[in-house]
Parts: sequence; structure tokens; C-alpha cells
Amino acid sequence: MLSGTASITTAILVMGDAGNSMTFRGLAIIAIILPFIICLILFSSSEEIHRVIGVTGSMVVTRMMGLILGALSVQFITTGLWHIYLGLQHSGVG
Repeated sequence: MLSGTASITTAILVMGDAGNSMTFRGLAIIAIILPFIICLILFSSSEEIHRVIGVTGSMVVTRMMGLILGALSVQFITTGLWHIYLGLQHSGVG
């Protein structure tokens, strides 16, 4: 399964915000379907991609994706902590 709970929740919220606007709903549907098409193409041609980039290239891509995932994790944590800090500051605690 390619989409997790966050993706499904985001899709539900975006479609809810779209209201009756067919243009916005169409863009939301395209934004949901496009990653599936990209993944289908990548998964279908994965053997060729692996053959072209080789084992070393595959390891480099894996390391880069790990680095990006780590950076996103740090960003989410710092943003969450910042919002907690601001909430405590506004409530008069600290």
C-alpha cells in the first residue's frame, strides 16, 4: 500500500476544502493519482533502473533517501516543539 493514514487524511481534508469547485476537486484528484502513476512507472522499470545505475548507484540513492527522511523527521519534530513552546507561552506557562 503506497498511501498511509496521513495521505488519506490529507486527501479527505483537501476534498472537503474543495467545496463545490470542480477545478479544485480536479486538481486534488490529479494530485492523488499522479504519485500512483509515477510509482507504477518506477516499479515497472525498476530492473532496468537497477541495471543502469548498478549496485553502487543503488546504494547512493538509498543513502540519499535516508538523509532526506532524516531531515524531514528533524523538521517535523522541531516544528512540533516550536508550536508546543508557542502554545505554552501564550497560555502563560513559562
